[in-house]
Amino acid sequence: AYNNIGTILSTLRKNNEAISYYRMAVKFEPNSASAHNNLGNALSLKRKWGEAISHYKTAIKHKPDYAKAYNNIGTILSTVGKNEEAISYYRMAVKFKPDFAPAHSNLGNALSSKRKWEEAIAHYRMATKLEPGFAEAHLNFGNALFEKGKVKEAIDRYKKTLKIRPDLVPAQKNLEMALRVDKTK
Repeated sequence: AYNNIGTILSTLRKNNEAISYYRMAVKFEPNSASAHNNLGNALSLKRKWGEAISHYKTAIKHKPDYAKAYNNIGTILSTVGKNEEAISYYRMAVKFKPDFAPAHSNLGNALSSKRKWEEAIAHYRMATKLEPGFAEAHLNFGNALFEKGKVKEAIDRYKKTLKIRPDLVPAQKNLEMALRVDKTK
């Protein structure tokens, strides 16, 4: 019950109250992977990274294949610039849930930060195949293609991005730049 109330409060953007209910949930249901993950999410919004990671790891202890918790740890690690560590958590997320588009996209982002373009492209391809309307994954897919010198493919990807989200300014700017580069070839 406490976990459910916390989730409702989170949805209403009442994060402090949600944290209180999630804390009660893990107190009364210490083996609830979901409650620990939800508390981690709420703490993450407050930028309490260490405590959030601790709860995600507890969630994984109780549910070793909990892809969302692995993805959430990866997201925090990426946020604080620890992309190499984040990659290993994102890999676990997609291992346990191969159809988890956000984890594929996040893994693509972390790999891109390490200039591992081919592998990043593969994960963006998977993310956009799983969720064709995932504009940010299409945009980042285009960026990785551009970095690999695949300008025409990048242009196509930016156009797909803009069909989904015409207001996405980075896609507009990247398309303009890619079209300029394409004209000089």
